[in-house]
Amino acid sequence: MNDNLAPKKSASEYSATLKKLLEKPTNPKLGLERMTWLLHTIGFDHSPRIIQVVGTNGKGSTVAFIESILIAHGQRVGLFSSPHLTTARERIRINGALVSKSDFVNAAKAVLLLAHRPSDEPSFFELMLAMALWLFKKHGVDFIILEAGLGGRLDATTATKPDILGISMIDWDHQNILGDSIEKITHEKVSAARPQQVVVSVLQSRKVQAVLDNEAKARAFKLVLAKPCSLPLGLYGEHQRFNAGLALMLLSELSIPLDPVKTTMGLQNVNWPGRFEIMTQNGVLMVFDGAHNPSGITALVASLHAHPQFKSKPLIMVYGSLSGPNAQQKVAILTGAGLDIRGYFLHAPHNPRAQAPAELASLFKAFGVSSGLIYENWDYSAVEKLATRESAAVIVCGSLYTVGQVRGELLAIEKDDEMPNF
Repeated sequence: MNDNLAPKKSASEYSATLKKLLEKPTNPKLGLERMTWLLHTIGFDHSPRIIQVVGTNGKGSTVAFIESILIAHGQRVGLFSSPHLTTARERIRINGALVSKSDFVNAAKAVLLLAHRPSDEPSFFELMLAMALWLFKKHGVDFIILEAGLGGRLDATTATKPDILGISMIDWDHQNILGDSIEKITHEKVSAARPQQVVVSVLQSRKVQAVLDNEAKARAFKLVLAKPCSLPLGLYGEHQRFNAGLALMLLSELSIPLDPVKTTMGLQNVNWPGRFEIMTQNGVLMVFDGAHNPSGITALVASLHAHPQFKSKPLIMVYGSLSGPNAQQKVAILTGAGLDIRGYFLHAPHNPRAQAPAELASLFKAFGVSSGLIYENWDYSAVEKLATRESAAVIVCGSLYTVGQVRGELLAIEKDDEMPNF
């Protein structure tokens, strides 16, 4: 075969494989029975140590810190996370790198060949997890790190029976699925824990902490509270100190000896795109942040007020959001934050649940934003022109889907044509 044709063939085969995976259910499909069957079918090997992280905000950053620290110590690490920003291959990392298209295709072929279950077929998320575990076995990783997708009690990652469980900050999250109170949501997440398992949590709000304490007694697991990390970090924001502290305590509870120099290196070299990620494009300062719920937006606002590059600078906001019960609250936080925003460019991410720019415009106007500052038609050249005129920085936030799309377009990152809902 002509070597010049290999990349095209690989891209074509990858696209066809992804399309086949996306024919499976892409909305949340909770329950452990399907995943337990799938793990048995693919011959899942529990020999690597497995770390699972559940929570509302910060679980992605936490698994990224764990990954980076272990890599700095010479360990071979497999990381499964979701959702992705531009390509499904982001969900499966081996030693910090996205899996190759050929590895992705081979894993999908192997899993799909075995995953015949017409009566209750596995979801896209479950198949991706199975593919990740298949690849982790193939590449001989020492540690597997799993970011839960939704909840914990019935999340597919829980079927792997992890060695230890981490809990990042818990807040309102998928109320239509997890429950209509913070206590119910917390119960669903902490119920990933098994008796005698070690569970490490960041310090939570009073209501959440009360549920964790009660569940620890009722379910007989050991609950450990992690302190915020005081070392220099590669991710910005006070909230990241809690995530890094959680990562360190999880490794400590696994009795993994950590070298101070290598640990500091791991904390600083962490790679997690779209989380207060700062860059400059054509002389315009930008930050991409995946904040997509009220507590995430609050953390973003705090970081903007504290960061020396942004705290005294006018801002242009590119904002997109999925519809949901928190949509109004997110806008209320942003408009009441005391930020000097000179323009709002409203973005509709490629997702069936995306809020239309006209709906978002109505929300912003309801909180006192002048219609003259609102741009319903997304156009980055107009964003850049306004930012240059106002000497402003650009903030992209509100949805991980918006962050992924805008970031991918600006950096010319190859992206998947289709994006799953979950």
